[in-house]
Amino acid sequence: MGISYMNPYPGGNNSGVVNPPGDYDGDIIKEPEINLILKEINDYVEVSFYVLKNKNIITEYEVWSSYDNIDYKLLRIIPIVNYNKNKTYFTIKDRSYDRKTTIYYKIYAVNKGQRYTPAINFIKLENEVPDPDYISIEPMTEMFNIKYGLPDDRRLSHVEVYQHAALLKEDLNFDNARLIYKGKDSNILYTIRDNEKDYFHQFWVKSITRT
Repeated sequence: MGISYMNPYPGGNNSGVVNPPGDYDGDIIKEPEINLILKEINDYVEVSFYVLKNKNIITEYEVWSSYDNIDYKLLRIIPIVNYNKNKTYFTIKDRSYDRKTTIYYKIYAVNKGQRYTPAINFIKLENEVPDPDYISIEPMTEMFNIKYGLPDDRRLSHVEVYQHAALLKEDLNFDNARLIYKGKDSNILYTIRDNEKDYFHQFWVKSITRT
């Protein structure tokens, strides 16, 4: 396949045809073959790629990402220098996103400013922000003081606090709970209803992931 010169930065113009160093067959060059593997781990995506062929013609790799497979942003440039010139496997951790979504990735092999056809893959994120790691309930005369550990997670949209009251403790359950708070405070006061002052109370705090 022919190789067209491309400006490696957005907004550049394509121009001319060049033949970079490499394995030639007349004016045809066999492009580097890259296997791109994506894996979601906790709150990041592990972006790994194997260079299967023609790694010796590469001066750097570019890692790009997009939410819509149209507008891409540059995540990382991996220069090929003495310490990694013989590597065939590279990996980075992507923590640039702040929501549960689908992310598209492109890996460009670059030879002195010239990009080759990218390896492309995508991943649909499934991991949720963990619920608060603790909740404490302090009973007061007419209310409860509810404290919980707000997750320090960039994907957190908000937390929701639910409450249920029942005459018997064994009747308390989340299915019958009602939402009493939605936001990002780590401490709220709940005023006890007059008709529930002799009831058992239970509270739940749920993390909501941004989408």
